[in-house]
This record gives sequence, structure tokens and C-alpha cells, in this order.
Amino acid sequence: MKLRLLFCTAAVCGLMVSAQTPAPSTADLDKAWSILEAGVSEKALDKRAQAVGALGLLFHDRRATSMAETALQDSNSEVRTAAAHALGEMDARGSREALKNALTDGDPAVVLAIASSLHDMNDPAAFAIYYEILTGQRKTNSGIKGEVKVIHDPKKMAALGIEAGIGFVPFGGLGFGVIKFVSKDDISPIRASAAAVLSKDPDPQSSQALSNAVDDAKWMVQVAAIRALALRGDKEYLDAVAAKMSAERALLSYTAAAAVIRLNAKPLFSWKKATAKGAPKN
Repeated sequence: MKLRLLFCTAAVCGLMVSAQTPAPSTADLDKAWSILEAGVSEKALDKRAQAVGALGLLFHDRRATSMAETALQDSNSEVRTAAAHALGEMDARGSREALKNALTDGDPAVVLAIASSLHDMNDPAAFAIYYEILTGQRKTNSGIKGEVKVIHDPKKMAALGIEAGIGFVPFGGLGFGVIKFVSKDDISPIRASAAAVLSKDPDPQSSQALSNAVDDAKWMVQVAAIRALALRGDKEYLDAVAAKMSAERALLSYTAAAAVIRLNAKPLFSWKKATAKGAPKN
């Protein structure tokens, strides 16, 4: 009797969850991939970089990884930088050799993006790169093939340092290219950064606040909110996110497309379970 009651309860709970969570839409998924594939092939450099950067939301996705690896060979350094960041964000450990092979890149931003991603993947080659930047010398058994010439170019590294000081690094993890659009509106980046941080807050109130922010008056806040909802795995807001795929602003559309794909994917990790008291380990 207890087992039957437990089964019925589980079934009812399952129905309740199904009713609250939108079913994956094949049409939305197809549209999302079409948007991203068109974006990474864009002639406009900014749009291409933004689309590649949005791929970072797609954790352990082979299709997205392949697209990002291809972008590592792009003719534009901003796109290559976005690709390196995206591979790190998606934890594409199978791409470590591709990243290391790209260390001969002539742009310091690309090399530092690669170092950051390798560090995120716990690859010791990252320490070798930072060691070489600090000391000017190569570590023994660094695991790096070829010469990383650009980090020994004082002019290029100095120029990158100046750019970093005015916000070269993508702001608050919002995706490559966001900071380039910051002008006199100082509060938008701050609110966007706050939205990014809320991606790790288990409180349902934060989910609702992020959902509201998807329609914020400021596009940068919208981008941050969509990313945060995707990272949280808040499938109940999938429809609101999907609606933004039709946004006129390219970065907003690309981010929404990547978020739709991520929210439709089978989760590899749930922050909600991880933060629940006594939650079992996966």
C-alpha cells in the first residue's frame, strides 16, 4: 500500500512538473541552431564574434565545440579570441590540443584567452604560459609546442594592458563584445553584472527577477538575464527566452538561441540539487 501511494505521489508530482515546464520545441531548437550557424558565418566581424562567444553557453555540446574550434582559425583576431573563451566556458577538454596549437597566434588577446581557458580546464600548460609572461622564459616540460612569440612583444602586450584597463575583457561573463557597446550608461553594466551573479543564487525570487529582466529596457541587462536563466537551468522561463531569438540586436538573438539549446538539453549538473541540503552526489 505504501509503495502504491509513493508511486502515485511520484506520478502526480511528475505531472505537476510537466505542467509547469514547457516541453522542448523542435521548431525552437531548429531556429536556435539556424541563428547561431548564420551568426558564426556572418561577414560582419562584430556579429561573427558575438555568435561565436554565445556558443560558450553550450556545455559539452559537440556541434558547438566544432563550430568554436573552426572559429579558432578565423581571419579576425576578435573572433579567435571569442572562440578561445567559448571553448573554456563550455569546458571543451577535447579541444585542449587545438587551443595549444593556436598559441602561435600573433594577437596577445587570443593567447591570453587560450591561457584562461586552459586554466579553467586545469591544464598545466596554462601555468607555463603565465610563467613565460612573468619571466620571459619557457618552463621546462611546459607541454607547449612552438614559440609563443607575441607574449615577448612589449608593444603588443603594453597595448593589450591599456585596452584591459578600459574594459577589454568581456564584462561580467556576458559574452564577447558586450563591453564595446558600453557608453555613458553606467548603470546598465552594473545591473548586468548583478544579473550574472544571480545565476548562482538558488532563491526562487532570483529566478523571477531574472525572468522580469529578460524584458528590461536595457538590452545589456536582457543579455545577462538570459545567460543567467540558462546557467541556472530555469526551463520554466524557456518561452520568454525563446521569444528573444527574434530580437533585432544580434548579440541578444545569439544569446537567446544558445540559451534555448542549453535549456532544452539534458542537464549534466543541477545547481539546485547541489545547493539543496543533503542532496546526493551525481
